[in-house]
Amino acid sequence: MQKQLHIKVRPKKRCKGVCSICLLPGPTYDTLEERRFQFVPLWGIVVFFLYAMRRIAWAKCKAVVVERVPWVNGKERVTTSFASFLASWAKRMSWKQVAVTFGVSWDTVYTAVKMAVAYGLKHRSLEGVTEIGVDEVMWRAGKRKYLTVVYQINEGFRRLLWIGKDRKKTTLDAFFKWFGRGPTSGLQAIASDMWEPFLSVIAARVPWALHVLDRFHITANVNKAVDKVRAEEARALAHLKTVRAYLLKEGLRKLWGHFSITLASGFLFDWCRAAKASRIEPLAKVARTLEKKHDLVLNWFRANAAISSGAVEGLNNKLKVIVRRAYGFRSYDVTTNALYHGMGHLPEPAFPHRFC
Repeated sequence: MQKQLHIKVRPKKRCKGVCSICLLPGPTYDTLEERRFQFVPLWGIVVFFLYAMRRIAWAKCKAVVVERVPWVNGKERVTTSFASFLASWAKRMSWKQVAVTFGVSWDTVYTAVKMAVAYGLKHRSLEGVTEIGVDEVMWRAGKRKYLTVVYQINEGFRRLLWIGKDRKKTTLDAFFKWFGRGPTSGLQAIASDMWEPFLSVIAARVPWALHVLDRFHITANVNKAVDKVRAEEARALAHLKTVRAYLLKEGLRKLWGHFSITLASGFLFDWCRAAKASRIEPLAKVARTLEKKHDLVLNWFRANAAISSGAVEGLNNKLKVIVRRAYGFRSYDVTTNALYHGMGHLPEPAFPHRFC
């Protein structure tokens, strides 16, 4: 059996308890049985605080409540110090590993993470958010459920800002409502893919911001088109279209080497015309899309290639690792807490508790 250290805590004589409703001292009603509150382990020894909670009969609150104590929140049996300790380890290991290592349940680790996230979201600052990236990620592949994620992608400070269910117009619109008019007015650039619901919301909400369609998504769409052509021709035992599609794909790479928007615009026009003239429908479809989004594509050059969804893709990879590491998460709330905890760069309390 693991060694345990029990620390008995007693209230100061003639000291009133603190009402857990109004946080003011009130008269003691009676004393409950002694409770155990788990504290940070000491050299491998499990540490518990032992304290008999007092009831407060406070006429002002018109209720009899259990007193508030400084080392725990509400009815929790884990001290805020230990919760902070567990949450810090939950960034380094899977929650199951943290639970096994420190002899607690998975639910206890989740509660610790949830407490850390609640504090961090409440105290984080949104000042200085001038560049954001918007994307959708698949959350549960079997049921094809998606999350909309919004990142801050300022150079030198990148973090997860917001998570929403699904990938509809109403989802991204909810982000801008949450973000507020003040911070929104400071947005200078937005990176996204060509998902139409996002494009329309961004155009309506922040028309002054430079909206960049990143080369990664454009190249990915062309690659998918070439793969489709290859698959069709493999079934037909022919390869002429595949070669032409491949050459068109490789030719598009030259677009990103231009230093002049005028030259880039001319090149894009010529490429789209050639792709449509090829009569290779998958590539012609991509070309028609690029023609419609012509100005958004050229915003990449207007931003001097400084605004890119490459940062978004990097953050998405980290997001997928967190979701994969936390396999078994089927709750939206658990998933969002895990992501905010791992990617939100949330502030932590300087002193989890304070003894007076």
